Amino acid sequence: FIEEQHMLGWNIPPEHADLVHIHWRNYPAPDNVWHFVMAAVYFILMLLSTSGNGIVIYLFMTNLSETWFIQHAIAVINGKGFLTTCSFDYLTDDDHTRYFVATIFVSAEGFLTTCSFDYLTDDDHTRYFVATIFVWAYVIPLLLIVFFYVQLLGHVRGHERMLKEQAKKMNVKSLVSNQDKEKSAEIRIAKVAILIFCLFLISWTPYATIALTGCFGNRNVITPMFGMLPAVAAKIVSCIDPWIYAINHPRFRAELAKRCPCLITDEKSSSDAQSTGTHATAATEETVS
Repeated sequence: FIEEQHMLGWNIPPEHADLVHIHWRNYPAPDNVWHFVMAAVYFILMLLSTSGNGIVIYLFMTNLSETWFIQHAIAVINGKGFLTTCSFDYLTDDDHTRYFVATIFVSAEGFLTTCSFDYLTDDDHTRYFVATIFVWAYVIPLLLIVFFYVQLLGHVRGHERMLKEQAKKMNVKSLVSNQDKEKSAEIRIAKVAILIFCLFLISWTPYATIALTGCFGNRNVITPMFGMLPAVAAKIVSCIDPWIYAINHPRFRAELAKRCPCLITDEKSSSDAQSTGTHATAATEETVS
């Protein structure tokens, strides 16, 4: 007995046939095992996301009097969301914006279990949209991330130089009890900056690559399996974000070590965390001012 080979999208109801681009219908439907694999991956990502965000919310709710260290993380996350969505306001006039929102963001991709904007239709509207969203939602945010974290790192280094100069004037070796702590804030901020930069690349480079290839390049290289990579990459990064933006903060880690010692076993004391957090906060305040 030979099972009949169906093409991708064969079981889509006729009233929803326009949601599947003709490009995907040229490929055979994936084996059911791939759907189970994707379901398992999404289930693991759900556990990671709920646990990470759950810990952040738990510590936030139990430390309402000292939530300043979480507000920076929330501001960064909201800023990223604003940068990735504000491009619609500059795309074109209101009528065309409604047209794009109504038509471009209802296109299935990959195994037809995820959807995204249409980057396969060969017309000027699609090309203008892809080019615009690439610049406003990828290139500009990437440059802003690099620029602002380089500025922040520069202020931290300036703060450390100021401490060293002050120590020389006072004829002391260092203003802190341990010289190694002088570099702690700088190293921590540098690590966070590198992580954020890498996460942004991992999250949006697959979408940028596929969208540009589908719109301006050879569409034949975009197979259903290849088309699933952007969705998985974006979901993976969204699960890691809480650990990068909040749990990486020294005061957050100190509080987490106190309430959940099984998660962090080698965390330094709260006083050390406070010292490091103070240097980073001072640099941030100098940047804002």
